[in-house]
Amino acid sequence: MNLVTNKKIIVFFLAVIFLYSVQNVCAVENSDDDTKHKHDSFYLHLSTGFGGTSSSEEDEIFDLGLSGASGNSKIGIGYALADNFIVSVDFFGSVMVDPEVSLNGESLGEADAEFSIATAGVGITYYFMPANFYLSGSIGLASGELETDLGSYDTDLGYGINLAISKEWWVSKNWGIGIASHLFYSSLPDENILGDVSYLNTTSFAILFSATLN
Repeated sequence: MNLVTNKKIIVFFLAVIFLYSVQNVCAVENSDDDTKHKHDSFYLHLSTGFGGTSSSEEDEIFDLGLSGASGNSKIGIGYALADNFIVSVDFFGSVMVDPEVSLNGESLGEADAEFSIATAGVGITYYFMPANFYLSGSIGLASGELETDLGSYDTDLGYGINLAISKEWWVSKNWGIGIASHLFYSSLPDENILGDVSYLNTTSFAILFSATLN
């Protein structure tokens, strides 16, 4: 299953959940004051920001590296199983545009390319109240895509891990906005024409700005 297929599945899934979330947004915002400034119900988290990403793949023949500025994002949809403890379905990843390329330790300069990684998985979030500070982590299936003027290349499915530390401020009864330190890691298998498998490992750190309904 390549990245394009994954994107279609994610878009369809998000469309279904979006319709459900709109109903919940109205219900939560119009509910009694007992829900004010609490993390105890439906959860919708949207965040995006910028950072730096580094990817490397090494086998017996070559050592390939990609690095540069990246855009990172995360979407979480879930429910509080207990006060301040949330389980969610998470979608997250990063995109590098025109990354710096190195081969066997030698810099080849900037590539006219875009490298993206998309991940879908399960996450947990815990809020420390009343500070409204949270820790979040998720793990899931990931795939990558490299797009160039000569065509595109998809990796096999691997895994991705997302970790975040954030502080949020209430801007309404149930909406909060915040800023987070975001760490993303993925390991993607890559099989060459000889059938040998190496792994494309990516680490990304970013600062994300978020909006959360709970």
